[in-house]
Amino acid sequence: MASIVASLLSSYLRVFLRGYTREQLDLSLGLGRGSGEAVLRDIRIDERVMHRLCGLPPCLRVTSVTATSLAISLPWARLNTE
Repeated sequence: MASIVASLLSSYLRVFLRGYTREQLDLSLGLGRGSGEAVLRDIRIDERVMHRLCGLPPCLRVTSVTATSLAISLPWARLNTE
C-alpha cells in the first residue's frame, strides 16, 4: 500500500518540483489513525509553477524556491467527503 501511495504522490509532485527523487519522500500512512503524513526533504520548487500559483505580475521574477522540509497531511478518513 505504501509503495502505491508513494508512487501516486511522486508522479503528482514531479509537476511542482525540480530534480525530485523518491528518496526525498518520507511516508507515514497512519491508516489505523485515520490520517498519515508525507514529508519532503531538501526540495526545490519549480520557479515557473510558483510564479503562476502566487499570481505574481510578469515584472517580478522568481529566481529560486527551496525548502529543507515540507509536510503534507493525508486525511484518509475524510478523503471521500472533501
